[in-house]
Amino acid sequence: MKVQQILVDAWFFYTANIRYILYLCIPFVFAEALLAEGLIAAATPEGTEQQGGIFGSMAIVLGIYPLYTAILILYLQARSKGELIDRRRIIGKALSLWPTMVVLVVMEFVLFLLGFMLFVLPGIWVAVRMAFAEFRLVEHDEQPVEALRKSFALTERDFWLVFAVMLIPEALIVLAKLAMPGVIEMFGNLFILHVLWHMAAVMLQMFPTIALYRLYMQIDKPGSAISGPDSGSE
Repeated sequence: MKVQQILVDAWFFYTANIRYILYLCIPFVFAEALLAEGLIAAATPEGTEQQGGIFGSMAIVLGIYPLYTAILILYLQARSKGELIDRRRIIGKALSLWPTMVVLVVMEFVLFLLGFMLFVLPGIWVAVRMAFAEFRLVEHDEQPVEALRKSFALTERDFWLVFAVMLIPEALIVLAKLAMPGVIEMFGNLFILHVLWHMAAVMLQMFPTIALYRLYMQIDKPGSAISGPDSGSE
């Protein structure tokens, strides 16, 4: 497996299926953007209120991210099996997985933060080794600790391949995130622009998830493939 081929395949799938992904995920992405950016906007420029707004925004992201991520993974799973897309079933399943997904995401965040505090490189190593944990939890209903353990096992042999598939799109997204505040300032720093950019950033962040899922299928289930957007939606 070559990194370039994985990313090209993932990009083709992402662009071909973006309207289906939006159809499933956009209500939750909008809710996250509105609430998170609203808390930041409501905070004063200085003092504890600003810190409270930032921490509140992070809490909202940690709470809603697991939901639309589970929806995306369930969609990818259905496509890989060539199944019809049942929106109510996917959202219902994601809601049932939400509590354990929240626990897993919080554990991932804490482990990454601890690793990052140890001179950055351990944080990157931990992030790569946790790359498949969310897929394991959603696909196999595994508990967070078991999903992390399986992810560590699956990423051991192909560590550098997983690293490269994560690094390239993430680096481009980080560059976009660094540049966008200046663009928003040019257009008047309007609240709606912050909300729209938050939503766009979340949707862009789904591409690395798709690329990693493409790689995950090859490692965990050799020969599998994500099918195109011809299965239909209900």
